[in-house]
Amino acid sequence: MKSVLRSNEQLFDAYSKNLNFFRSTHLRTRGDLPEIMYMCPLCLRLFDKDCLYTLDDNKRLTRDHVPPDSVGWETVILTCKICNNNAGGLIEKPLLDYTTSFPFRKREEGATVSIKARISDGENVVGGPATITRIQNNAINVNFHFEKGYKRLEILERLGPNYKIDISGSFPSRRLVNIALLKTAYLLAFIKFGYGFVVNGLHDRIRRQIQNPKQNVLDNTGVMNQTNEDFPYEPGIYFIPHRVSITGFLVVFNAGKEKHAVLLPPPGLNDFQFYSRIDRLKEIKISGFFKYRDDNYITDFSKCIDPVIIFLRTGYTPPDNMLLQYHRTMHDLMVVRKGLITVPDGVSKELGRITGMTLGDAS
Repeated sequence: MKSVLRSNEQLFDAYSKNLNFFRSTHLRTRGDLPEIMYMCPLCLRLFDKDCLYTLDDNKRLTRDHVPPDSVGWETVILTCKICNNNAGGLIEKPLLDYTTSFPFRKREEGATVSIKARISDGENVVGGPATITRIQNNAINVNFHFEKGYKRLEILERLGPNYKIDISGSFPSRRLVNIALLKTAYLLAFIKFGYGFVVNGLHDRIRRQIQNPKQNVLDNTGVMNQTNEDFPYEPGIYFIPHRVSITGFLVVFNAGKEKHAVLLPPPGLNDFQFYSRIDRLKEIKISGFFKYRDDNYITDFSKCIDPVIIFLRTGYTPPDNMLLQYHRTMHDLMVVRKGLITVPDGVSKELGRITGMTLGDAS
């Protein structure tokens, strides 16, 4: 079910307030910034409200459907025009082609997909648009679409009886499809958690990979190869506790007729370290995950760091330098936002034990 459609102005206002909340800690060096600003979650450039209306593409904020509109969007967020165009143009078409080929990939009899194919007998080669159809016993039928009088028809007629049909390379790049899924998961996490999720420097490689789909920034994109039938989780964002094979966020969403699941790094672990760990795992357990059910992390500042606290309460311990960063972040938030931020005693003691610091008193 699609989220309540909000105007661009409403999106700008809600997330600019969320950004302003974090500026005293994550954005210390930007203290001279106006309070009413929006940061593109993909490139982290700052925009004022006039950027909603400008015709200058370099300064324009645009509405980004998540997942893409072509595969059945569920919600929306603002991204800058450059990021929307650059990433969308390269990865949304492969995602659309991939989702529309779902019945064919499921080996459903009668399912068709449009491709480009080559047929060769060793001497004569001809290629062009074609349609392949699943028929009985998992066989496929290939129909070439050549216009009458087309030269390729003459070559086709000269083919000997022993020919081969090559359909490799006809399907969308799975790498680009996975980057499109990673972008969707990342934006869904931003929509849910706001700037506390994106401005900590831990997702720089994720953003670079989304902005540069043709580059190999990340070897692993965190996309789980699960089918609709054997994956038990409904769409939403889950946290994976430390007792499971990998600790992090799990983002589950629908695109087309398929359910997809993408892993994102937990608090305190950068994307390169996280995806390197995934590469070393033979399998990832898909049980014991817990869903974030609250929908008010953006505007209710008393809950803005709950995603971090939930991880720490399960016994998850980030690297010491990252834990120190979160300790200072929570300390600053408690001091700056008196009465709004509270940290459970168990989390406070754990932070103090590892960092040697006492969490500041907000009173």
